[in-house]
Amino acid sequence: MVNIYISKTCNALNKMEINTEHISDYVCLNPNYKHIKITNKNVKVLMDSGAFQDRNHNTRLSFDVALRRQLNFEHKLCITSEKIVAYDMIDDYKTTVKANQFLASKREKLQPRQLVLMIQGKTFEECVECVIDTLKIAQPGDCIGFGGVAPSGRNKKIRNKLYQTIQHTVPLIYEYGITDIHIFGIGMFQIIEEILEIIKQHDCVMNVSCDASSFEIRSVLGYILDIDSRKWIKTYSKEQKYTDYHPCILAQQNIVNGVKIMQEIV
Repeated sequence: MVNIYISKTCNALNKMEINTEHISDYVCLNPNYKHIKITNKNVKVLMDSGAFQDRNHNTRLSFDVALRRQLNFEHKLCITSEKIVAYDMIDDYKTTVKANQFLASKREKLQPRQLVLMIQGKTFEECVECVIDTLKIAQPGDCIGFGGVAPSGRNKKIRNKLYQTIQHTVPLIYEYGITDIHIFGIGMFQIIEEILEIIKQHDCVMNVSCDASSFEIRSVLGYILDIDSRKWIKTYSKEQKYTDYHPCILAQQNIVNGVKIMQEIV
């Protein structure tokens, strides 16, 4: 199974309600974007930790406070997330392992949410070490999340680090009885296809998911997600906004296209 969680960071684009959770069955939320509402209570929510926005050491929270922020956000929205993410730190595998250990220690309290235990590292070797240390506290039914890879589309070094990590750790993850992995901040379908191919090479049957915030951002800028090429195409100029396109209507169509592309990827 392949799923994309569409990021919802606002209720409206240019004063029109975007209604993301009524278009996609899977939505990614972040407690740093707290001024939103969820009107479809049946939508499956990936509750991010907000760690990316807190990556400055001066704004970092304790693990306990970060988790409380996620749960308070759920309470405000009157939802229970499907998945809840550990408070990792980009490129810092030691802190990330500690974040995973903390989240795992709250496993019973957090049921029925699926724990998303994170993988970080400056190098491929550190990422592998992070996986090995994380699997010591993981359980079948958990999800392994690969973070710090959002620039993979434009940064070949980060993309190759991701591919190497997947190549070397998927068999080990699968051996531990974990069949769910999530790739954070990836809106390029070609990258997901490459990861699926790596998994197939190892004869592993896994569920792969990702999340993307590009649907809101690129739609405002006049991009269309083309189904055939599976790429974002700049279609409208700034001057055409509100005359030839409305950012919200474009975003809604782009979400539909993104979901359809994911359904076609096998």
